Amino acid sequence: MKTVRHSPLDKAQTIIASLVLGCAHTKAINDTLGEEEAAANYLGKERWPDQSQINRYLTRFTTANVDERGAVHEQALRQESRARRTGGLLVVDIDQCGLVANGQTDEFQRKGYFPGKRGDKGYQLSLAYIGAYEEAVALYLDPGNVHCKGRLPDLLRATDRLCGPEETAVELLRRLDAGYDSAANRVTLAGLPGYVLLKGADSALVDRLAQRIPLQHWLPLADDVHGAEVAPDASGLRREDERHSHQRHPGPRSSSATSGAATRLPSIGTTISRSTTSPLEEFRRAALRATRYLWPRSRNPPHSRQISVMHSQRTAS
Repeated sequence: MKTVRHSPLDKAQTIIASLVLGCAHTKAINDTLGEEEAAANYLGKERWPDQSQINRYLTRFTTANVDERGAVHEQALRQESRARRTGGLLVVDIDQCGLVANGQTDEFQRKGYFPGKRGDKGYQLSLAYIGAYEEAVALYLDPGNVHCKGRLPDLLRATDRLCGPEETAVELLRRLDAGYDSAANRVTLAGLPGYVLLKGADSALVDRLAQRIPLQHWLPLADDVHGAEVAPDASGLRREDERHSHQRHPGPRSSSATSGAATRLPSIGTTISRSTTSPLEEFRRAALRATRYLWPRSRNPPHSRQISVMHSQRTAS
């Protein structure tokens, strides 16, 4: 009879240890963990499982196994998360990133939207991330043709389970990319406790709204950047319009809009009220200024620029 040297728990511990020690791929396990006999002995093992055993272990994963690991991750966050123990405003970024994978052995790879990689196959990685504490609340890996809107309910539920008003004393600020902007999602987000910053997706609508805003209502946000606020829509989210202009002050493009030299008209939907005395005002203004923070477009770590902007604004306030 064949003797089983390593249990499923041993293999799970090996994967976690390899990540802690910086292994980017399973092929690095033999070299990196092979020298860590003391750590293996501490966990009751003579040695670590080798790379081939870990690959077979991962290949046999089912949906139930993934859910079990997700539950372990959530329980670990509940016990160890620094974000849960903080007070005041807590920023959670929700976004999706395309991962190209054209290998013939890559399972469930599909053609999808990958910036600069038209026609490629791969996966979509959806993430709820607390940048100030470098904690991932939830992560999902889907085929490349899965739209980010399909994972929004799961990410919102995971965030509320960890940091919702019934769980902690923090006040959540959820930030989302334009891919999540839809009429149904705006209604859902407007009904959540805490605050929302949602980048607008309909630039044509923003352009029409901007035409109706009187010139004196455009307020300076930064150099050559002006913003204005319009009334809430049916969802309850206000829309904040931003106009970048080559002129220092907006000039009349019509009787009520800015200069024809304007280059961009992004917008955000928000549940944050306008108040010059509230620290949330700084978050709202910073979100308007940092218009190129979107993870799929930046090739940088997720939200690295916007997290630094938001965190510095919160510290300053």
